[in-house]
Amino acid sequence: MRTQLVVSISEAEHHVESPDAKRPIQGPPPDAQCLRLHHSLREKIGITVADDLMEFLPPGGWGDLARRSDVEVVERRLDAKIDALGARLDAKIDALGARLDSRIDALEARIDGLGQQIS
Repeated sequence: MRTQLVVSISEAEHHVESPDAKRPIQGPPPDAQCLRLHHSLREKIGITVADDLMEFLPPGGWGDLARRSDVEVVERRLDAKIDALGARLDAKIDALGARLDSRIDALEARIDGLGQQIS
C-alpha cells in the first residue's frame, strides 16, 4: 500500500519540511506530484538518499529532455538548411561576379575607344 502525503503548491514554495525531516527541501518549488514523491521517499528510504535520488530527476520533467536522436535530427535539418543557404549565396555571388566582369569589360572597351580617339 502506497502512502501519499498531500501538500499544496503554496506550502511547497515555503520550503515545507517532511514530518521527520531536519532540513528543508531545497531548490525551485516542485509540482505537487514530485513533492509527494519526495516526501514519501524521505519517509521510506531516508532524507539523504531521497534528496540524492531526487537530484537525478530533470528539473522540468522528462518531457523537456532531448534524446541524442532528437538532436541528430535537428542537426541534419540545420545542415541541410545551411547547405541550401550556402548554395543560394554562391549563386548570388557568381551572378554579381558575372555582372561585375561584364561592366569591367564594357569600361575597358570604352577606355580603349577613348584611347584610339586620342591617338
